[in-house]
Amino acid sequence: MLEAINNKGPGIAWLGQLIVPLGILTGSVDHMLLFLVAITHLLSLWLIYCSVFKLSTGSRGAALVSIVATASAPLFVGATRLFLIEPLQLG
Repeated sequence: MLEAINNKGPGIAWLGQLIVPLGILTGSVDHMLLFLVAITHLLSLWLIYCSVFKLSTGSRGAALVSIVATASAPLFVGATRLFLIEPLQLG
């Protein structure tokens, strides 16, 4: 694993290895890997929301604007392209 994907962040690939047995149990490894990326995106946005909410002393508007800005940023959208998958294919 360390030499196979040395130019990418190993987090999703390593977590993906843990998801494969669950994918085999559910019947579709591909759907579980797509689900993992979608969960990773949602977790990232939730952490940003919580951080900005606390930093702005409870302003939900500022927290919502920050996650909308982050979700529409090219680097955030491009993170799925780096792993050659699309979270919208989950359905």
